[in-house]
Amino acid sequence: MKKIQRIIRNTFLVFKTFQERKTFKILQNWFKKKTDHDINKIIIVYFEKMKRLKKLIQNGRNNRKNRQKLLFYIGAHRGGSLSSLINKYRKIYCFEANPDLIEVLRKRFSNYKNVNIIHAAVCDIHNSVIELNISANNGASSSILKPNPGNSLKDVIKTIKTVTVPTINLFNFCKENKIKFIDTYISDLQGIDFIVLNTLKEFIDTKKIGRIQCETEKDDSTPIYIGSEGNREKNYSKLLDANYIKISEGWGLLKDNIFTEVPNDWDEKDVCWILKK
Repeated sequence: MKKIQRIIRNTFLVFKTFQERKTFKILQNWFKKKTDHDINKIIIVYFEKMKRLKKLIQNGRNNRKNRQKLLFYIGAHRGGSLSSLINKYRKIYCFEANPDLIEVLRKRFSNYKNVNIIHAAVCDIHNSVIELNISANNGASSSILKPNPGNSLKDVIKTIKTVTVPTINLFNFCKENKIKFIDTYISDLQGIDFIVLNTLKEFIDTKKIGRIQCETEKDDSTPIYIGSEGNREKNYSKLLDANYIKISEGWGLLKDNIFTEVPNDWDEKDVCWILKK
């Protein structure tokens, strides 16, 4: 008890104003009415709370420290998958070609300063325009390629309108923005994922992309779009096998070392590669 009173008396000297001292005297009198057991209990609870607070603060610091620097998300649609990645990256470039979805994305991520929404069709042409075929399934399968009438999905992904949109070549975009390394690259581009990834061949050959996930077409499938044969998985192997290893496959955002078979009647799947150690 005497130790507590000494601490209180010394702390009292810190308070300079009349109001501060008056408030502290009330606290001091309150302590005098408490038994040693009560005070010890209060101190134990206080320090337990401080330990928990310190742990929360440290975890927050570690999360910020461990956040990867840069994510490229190409073909974000309405941002459903992107929303789960927001706090994992210090900076995100989100590309979407469909003009009907751009405002949806801007509104959804308006409070996140690390997210940059860019309206453009990412392809092998830079700073130009191209026609985008908006699909009947709420724009989910919109592409600069036209649906293949020989594929079973032709009615699901049929074009309901065509719009003209600006284009971006990612290699040129990186040069203009002085981007030297991409931690994570994710694309969902409806038949042209390989074309776009191949524009970053210099980054791939020099190991300047940490993780790559793309929507690919199965090697034995009927092309979903006219001209999408180049998006088959075997072409990715030729581009990536020297420096990357396949780490997962399935559908949606993939987790390491999980290989999930998609249904037999699906012509496409997501595949993920990471840099070899």
